[in-house]
Amino acid sequence: MPDSQPGKGLCMDGLVKKTALSLGFVKHPSNRRNLMDFKLIMVFVDDTKTDRVLDASRAAGATGATIVGNARGQGLHKLTGIFGLEILEPRDVVLILVEQRRAEKVLHAVLEAGQLDETLSTGIALQLDVERALGLSEHISALSRHHPINQEPSEP
Repeated sequence: MPDSQPGKGLCMDGLVKKTALSLGFVKHPSNRRNLMDFKLIMVFVDDTKTDRVLDASRAAGATGATIVGNARGQGLHKLTGIFGLEILEPRDVVLILVEQRRAEKVLHAVLEAGQLDETLSTGIALQLDVERALGLSEHISALSRHHPINQEPSEP
């Protein structure tokens, strides 16, 4: 199990759900009081803005991100250049797993840093519910130390 070996990776069990289901994160299987809900923020942005998006997300409370480089896509209109060849600007997909109470702040910071509302071709960000996430004990500890929030999760 990745959770027993800090720094060895992150495992996501199940796919992102369309419905508003919450996930239970259990720090230790025997301790069900440490439940946390997570959101996955996906940012599709020009590769020149990726570093700004990452810095803004960290400043807003995210502990890190995964970057999928060289993504391709089309906007409202297909751009063609000489000889009718399609022109695609280099894009990155930034995946940010964030604790639910910090998600809105991170999403807004990403919007500003990536200048996503500037034009049609600047990119998009979306937020999805995560059903279950494992391997996050060290992330949660670091997050609590470096970006505390006023309201801690209530115990059942």
